[in-house]
Amino acid sequence: MVYVILAAREKASCWYWGIVSCGIWSYITFYQYDLYFDGFLQVFYVLMGFYGLYQWKFAKTGGVQLQITTFSGNTHGIIIFIGCVFSMIFATLFDVYTEAAATYLDATTTIFAVIATYLTVIKKLNNWLYWIIINITYVYLYFSRGAILFAILYVIYFVVAINGYFNWRKIYLDKV
Repeated sequence: MVYVILAAREKASCWYWGIVSCGIWSYITFYQYDLYFDGFLQVFYVLMGFYGLYQWKFAKTGGVQLQITTFSGNTHGIIIFIGCVFSMIFATLFDVYTEAAATYLDATTTIFAVIATYLTVIKKLNNWLYWIIINITYVYLYFSRGAILFAILYVIYFVVAINGYFNWRKIYLDKV
């Protein structure tokens, strides 16, 4: 929770919280809920936490700290197409070869969360639009698995993502 709130405020310290919480979450999703994709996603988040920390604190382009930027509707189309293709590939593999639960929905939320995480690391305003959709989908996924507390957490993430979008949008518009 702390990670998402700090990220919405564009605070680099969010990455420390993300690394720790995602490490714990990974263990829980693998061993308690059999959501393998989400478990792998949490491991990915830990790795991206280190990359995000570096990008937000130390990376500079032309001597300037990383700034919030945006991209076009065409780029959204490409991202959605690629995300759907990879979602179907991984969902089919896990559906056939594992005992994972809710493979298609789990794979789709995971693939798009990977994409949204990268967009967050490189400070694309559009990342929050993806998180809004991903988070509300996770509410259903966790609720369907009986993980009520995780579902409630994702309702909170959904609200924070909306707030994050408007916070980052204000920062972006102030600098344009």
